[in-house]
Amino acid sequence: MENLNFPKTVGKHRFVPLYSAANMFKSMKAEVRGKGYAKAVMVYSNSLVKSFKASYKLKEAKSLESIVNPLGIYEFGRGKLLVHMDIGAPMTAVAAEELIAAGVREFLIMGTAGGLNASMEIGDFVLCTKALRDEGVSHHYLANSRYVLPDMELTARIGRIMKSEGIGFRKGPTWTIDAPYMETVEEVKRYSEEGIATVEMEAAGLFAVAKRRKVKAAALFTVSDILRIEGWTGFVKKKYQNTYPELSRIAGLF
Repeated sequence: MENLNFPKTVGKHRFVPLYSAANMFKSMKAEVRGKGYAKAVMVYSNSLVKSFKASYKLKEAKSLESIVNPLGIYEFGRGKLLVHMDIGAPMTAVAAEELIAAGVREFLIMGTAGGLNASMEIGDFVLCTKALRDEGVSHHYLANSRYVLPDMELTARIGRIMKSEGIGFRKGPTWTIDAPYMETVEEVKRYSEEGIATVEMEAAGLFAVAKRRKVKAAALFTVSDILRIEGWTGFVKKKYQNTYPELSRIAGLF
């Protein structure tokens, strides 16, 4: 097991928090009427939200306007939310906690990730099988481990939906990191050799919250760029944004 220097209080995942999201709502006298929402799709891209708007009639979920930080939160489909987030595990975790307090029981991250496999192409879909915990959030929720898992039933369900729709994808682990401008050649070499498929900033945090709170979470990525030892490809928007209509279609069936 790798040695970690956080959280600073060893074993804190066994402690009881001072207050919960439900307590916060009560303290702020916030009326959160979200019990009719069972599922939430979390996205991090303006362009992906536009794709959803082209596919669905989105309605602002005003009963959840007290949820912290989302750039937008919309109803689409029966009992389903589209949550437009800023990037990063910390705010993803906070929003998830508050959505759980409002009644949401299934979460699906949809967005872009860097590819670590040399055989990948920009625009490939990767269904996440586990997340390397190279961020801070997950370590406050769960005991130290190298990986945190998504919900396997939900992950398998997303895979079945994609197969039924004729959408090709691969499965693989992701590397969740808080510092994208500190992704190094040494790490890319190590993790690609270990079989880690993607790198992004949210999955491990969300999976840890879901595991601690006993709800379901999964993640589906479209590859936006490739990280190779020889160098970085850069983002090719035309290629990965072409996959957004398929992402929004999958979300409608989730």
